Amino acid sequence: MYSNLSTAYLGIKFPNPFILASAPPTATGDMVRRAFEAGWGGAVVKTLINEPVHNLPNRFAVIRNGNRITGFENLELLSEQSPDQWYQDIATIKADFPHCPIIGSIMGCGVCHIACRDGGYQAIRWNHRLPEIDQATCTACSLCSQVCPSGAISMGCRNERKKRT
Repeated sequence: MYSNLSTAYLGIKFPNPFILASAPPTATGDMVRRAFEAGWGGAVVKTLINEPVHNLPNRFAVIRNGNRITGFENLELLSEQSPDQWYQDIATIKADFPHCPIIGSIMGCGVCHIACRDGGYQAIRWNHRLPEIDQATCTACSLCSQVCPSGAISMGCRNERKKRT
């Protein structure tokens, strides 16, 4: 006899309460698929952004209380896959696992866009509710990175940014 572990949160129904957070285990669509095959009830994919991302190899920071380690903090916030790749992956995963919700994590607050516009620039545009920086019009004034509450935008040498694309 099996117990019914289904649950709902904010109106979203899950087959069970075991849901992968936006963290290294949801870095790719293949990883989410394998989790669903293993019985996980849902997943929150890593944060989608239209800029090139390269996460650092040290993904966690230690949280201390005095000299005691009390926990770990995930430093890997952004997906290295493009939003378009995620859209394709999610569509194929949902076809095979229609009852397992996949929740997208996006940084669509718009503060960067407002700061850029109010600063007299128009270097940030929106694409599918994601900020996109126009490299041709960006002056590297850093207004966007100063106001970003999540650290999704960081300033660097323009030549380095081009190397990563």
